[in-house]
Amino acid sequence: MARADPAVPQVMSNCLEVLVAVEGMEKTCTKENVYHLLNDLKQFSEWAQCQVMDFVSHYRPEDENEIFEVRYRLNRRRGTGH
Repeated sequence: MARADPAVPQVMSNCLEVLVAVEGMEKTCTKENVYHLLNDLKQFSEWAQCQVMDFVSHYRPEDENEIFEVRYRLNRRRGTGH
């Protein structure tokens, strides 16, 4: 229910910045976090989407199937197939 609040995505992006600053990118940029953020990408402001995309750019998928899964989530959430 909390996701219906328009402030939640902004809070999530602020928390992401703090988490990366405290824990470091390597510990924070996990599959679970990346997939969660990509699933909610459309809810973020344009600026927060840029923050999420920067974060996702540090993620290293384990195999080719996971690369396609990340691409699928990006395309689905961005609303484009390009």
